Amino acid sequence: MLVGALTQMDKKPVAAQDDAVEVLRGLSILLLVLFHSVGASEAGVAPLRWLAAAIDPFIMPAFAFMAGYVFALRPVTLDGLPRVIRSKVMRILLPLFSAVTITLILRAAVSRPLSPSGYLHAYFFSFEYFWFLQAIFVVFVLVACLDAAGLLSTLGRWSATVLVAWLVCGLAPGSEFFSLWGVNYLLPIFLVAHGASRFRGAVLEASAARAFWWAALAVSLLLYSLARLDVAPVLDAARTGPVAMVLGTAASALFLTLRIQGLGWLKPFVVLGALSYCIYLYHGIGLSFAVKDWEVAGLPMGGYGLFLAKVAAALLFPILFYLLIDRSTLLRKLLLGKG
Repeated sequence: MLVGALTQMDKKPVAAQDDAVEVLRGLSILLLVLFHSVGASEAGVAPLRWLAAAIDPFIMPAFAFMAGYVFALRPVTLDGLPRVIRSKVMRILLPLFSAVTITLILRAAVSRPLSPSGYLHAYFFSFEYFWFLQAIFVVFVLVACLDAAGLLSTLGRWSATVLVAWLVCGLAPGSEFFSLWGVNYLLPIFLVAHGASRFRGAVLEASAARAFWWAALAVSLLLYSLARLDVAPVLDAARTGPVAMVLGTAASALFLTLRIQGLGWLKPFVVLGALSYCIYLYHGIGLSFAVKDWEVAGLPMGGYGLFLAKVAAALLFPILFYLLIDRSTLLRKLLLGKG
């Protein structure tokens, strides 16, 4: 869950939620782990490099889409706005601070510690994959304010707001401070998902809407492929570029139109989805342990062996960590933002 768990893990049981959302949560966190397991040494293996390039444009848009989709289920009022912001502080910023602190302590124990300015940078500027949590917190606050102001209350107002957001975010300068560059990346996707949830019939299920999303997926996939293959170097192949944003948004939208009849073999993805916030926060520690143990064992760096070891560690460490702290209300609150 990246993002789904940010908003819903502590609200109602997984089984009571939409199956497509739950499966997408688990699939997204698995793709994230696979992507982060392809390090510099593994990138020398062509199939792993291709895997990373193929899944890159889908991961963060899926997280942002799920966050917006779920957040729209509870309209924000002016009276409820302070409560919503406080809940996001506790759910996102508190575990973010805890996860960054634990990561920095462990890094200092096994390698050179950062300078004092380096530690400050880690908390207030983009720091590895934690940038997403900084940016998505700002996005939650902005969208909560827009919703409370009534700018997302009707299909027409939502459409106008989305159009303005895509234009403004495409032109606005980015900043490393609290990953504000990531806000430009995530906010338009989040808003599209917000409307897809609140106006699902018009935005997702209508035949014209489905045709639009399929066309957007096909065109953006073609353009992204041409850009990655350097066939059309004028196109932007960056993950935060407009082509990749449209590609990830269209894929997420279409995934949520699936009618999943019974979970069956998809059940493991639901389990991963329920644990995905913990996996997102702490999978980097598992990756570091895997690399360190691999080096100590004197095994050759790179290749499929290390890749699989990193995937296993990045999934198992957070899951075991979750089981360890789940019995403590205080630890759940501090480390997961969950009461």
